[in-house]
Amino acid sequence: MRISLSITKTAIIFAVIAAFIAALSPPLCKIVVTDIPPVTTAALLNLGAGVGIGIIGLLAQKTPLIKGEKHLAKSDIPWVIGLSAAEMLAAISMMAGLTLTAASNASLLNNFETVTTAVIALILFKEIVPKRLWFAILLITLGCMIISFQGMESFAFSPGSLLVVLACVFWGFENNFVKRIADKSPVEVVICKGIFPGLGALLIAFILGEQFPDLGTAAAVMALGVVIYGLNILFLVYSERHLGAAKACAIYGINPFLAAIVSCIIFLEIPSPLLIIAFVLMIPGVYLAATAKGKRKEDKADS
Repeated sequence: MRISLSITKTAIIFAVIAAFIAALSPPLCKIVVTDIPPVTTAALLNLGAGVGIGIIGLLAQKTPLIKGEKHLAKSDIPWVIGLSAAEMLAAISMMAGLTLTAASNASLLNNFETVTTAVIALILFKEIVPKRLWFAILLITLGCMIISFQGMESFAFSPGSLLVVLACVFWGFENNFVKRIADKSPVEVVICKGIFPGLGALLIAFILGEQFPDLGTAAAVMALGVVIYGLNILFLVYSERHLGAAKACAIYGINPFLAAIVSCIIFLEIPSPLLIIAFVLMIPGVYLAATAKGKRKEDKADS
């Protein structure tokens, strides 16, 4: 029991670390990524994650964290294809949506990912999502929406909004596909999740005729991808392994709140009243998500 509790606490910490890394993405991208076309940027970030984590895994293959991990097998190929396709479709939908709707609108709708992950986990993959976790998801989502909201004039449901919601649906599928192979080597999962969508995005960028940056800039973006995509996914996979997709992604859903805090620190901004309200909502939300108990229905039947 003590070992199980320790593993659960570690998984929760990993989900929070993944959320914090995701929160670093906007300011770091703003510093490193300048005047690079969006599809090319997505390709370089994903490729950087896959290649970078692959190198780290190779160098650290004898460490306790990696040694003894199960390798991906032929039976995992459908899940690898599924998560790679979902990542690609999500990125395309989000980029297309951003061209048709305001950034503030997209940021508000982007919080829908946590809900789609839980619904897909419940309906398709038979994860039990207890009421406590649904309430946690509600509190975290409300907190993120409050941070993103900039007035009714910034919110309008449009074709662009539909594309952003569609991207969240694809990410919901991706999160659940990752859970199906979360017991395998997280390094191998990240390599597949980075390289395959990265190569696909690179092909699309080539078809669209986007201009490729110089090698120095490309290397910097790929290095950034190792951190904000690679390490992010690595910690999230470890978390999903023990918590399930719905619970891990509910905790991970605090990243917009953390992003707001990081921005205040980096740009020396005074926290707004909305940020304080979001904080009040998210503290009990994270607590409820961390302490919610649930498992797959077939597992419950076996016990």
